[in-house]
Amino acid sequence: MSSDKILITDLDNTLWNWFNDFHEKWYYVLNTIVFDFHINKEDFYLDVHKIEKDYGTIEFFFLFERYDCLKEGVSKEEWKRRTKILLEGYNEIDIHNYYSNLYEDVYEVLEEVKRRGIKIIGVTNANYRLACLRLRKYGFIPNTIGRGLFTDIFASDNCYLGDIDFDYKYERFFQKNNPIYRLQGFHKP
Repeated sequence: MSSDKILITDLDNTLWNWFNDFHEKWYYVLNTIVFDFHINKEDFYLDVHKIEKDYGTIEFFFLFERYDCLKEGVSKEEWKRRTKILLEGYNEIDIHNYYSNLYEDVYEVLEEVKRRGIKIIGVTNANYRLACLRLRKYGFIPNTIGRGLFTDIFASDNCYLGDIDFDYKYERFFQKNNPIYRLQGFHKP
């Protein structure tokens, strides 16, 4: 029997404040659609629900081209204008990381845990691509998986993302072992 000590930690809202970022983006989109574009809130919710059903998560509410409520009764030019406004505002929040940040002393605590010989495994219910984007955003990729703080990181494959264009260069770290993706190395968990 192995005597390895292991710490298993959730990532979102445990190591970093994910919810505030999501909340600000969500309300920016909701308010823009309802108040600026004068679209019924229920129609917006129906479109978001369709996206959630297709992708298994509400996190993809930024797929504005899939919103029927933005297209109905307007010209193609107006639809493009609306989509552009939403994307620019959404990306402004995302790029500047106004609301999302690591919790205080996260790196220091994880470094101390590792120094004590405890293996650290990160687990998230987020889709593996979103998990990778967040890990990169907070500086955990590429330097800390396998060789650094985390021994392994596991993320779910709860939705198909093949039709979404991500700026993404770390996909080589993932090996499918349905329904979990292991972000470290080229072997199955």
